[in-house]
Amino acid sequence: MSVDVVVFTCAKYAHLIPKWLTYFERTFPLPYQLTYVVAGVARVQVPHNFNHAATRFVLMLRDFSMAANMLDYLADKSEPFLMLMDDFMLFEADKGLLLRAWEIIHDPYHGCVRLVPWPGPTIKWDWPEFGEIDKSLEYAVSLQASFWKPQTFRDLLDRSWNPWQIELEGSKRARDYDKRFIGCKTCAVNYKDYMMRGNRRPEHADWVDANL
Repeated sequence: MSVDVVVFTCAKYAHLIPKWLTYFERTFPLPYQLTYVVAGVARVQVPHNFNHAATRFVLMLRDFSMAANMLDYLADKSEPFLMLMDDFMLFEADKGLLLRAWEIIHDPYHGCVRLVPWPGPTIKWDWPEFGEIDKSLEYAVSLQASFWKPQTFRDLLDRSWNPWQIELEGSKRARDYDKRFIGCKTCAVNYKDYMMRGNRRPEHADWVDANL
């Protein structure tokens, strides 16, 4: 198996790519194919020794809304993928939980498997490490680390939305959606958010920079 990992970023945050790749390659325990989707004209800098064989960069010349960028890239995709944000600096991963989550997302009745309990599941489910996410809640759709079916995003997103609208408005659309959203009760991955509201988040960023 090889996990399809997708990171969406833009020119403004392209400077995070070397840090992100360093932490991801150090932490992620499963075989993967990584695609970095960079929207807007950017100079992409990478570590000298990153995993060239498993990593590719897709450059979009124009940066539309985040939802539009996501939908354009996912337009012809059908297989599940792991979506990570461009400031999620991974430092911990549970291989067993990731493997179980990867199995769960391939069930045709599931649209999403969230890999962190932020927010976590509230409905009891068959597997003890997981629960079902109540789609009537405000953050049923979250951009926290998750496995997704591409069709779920195509069904729920509007091209005009920014990241906050993806979560808030997408959650409203998800209330009557016919696919289950599943979530881990504990972290399958853990990470430091390097940015917060467009600015460097000192308490996390300082730790990341000190441990590169």
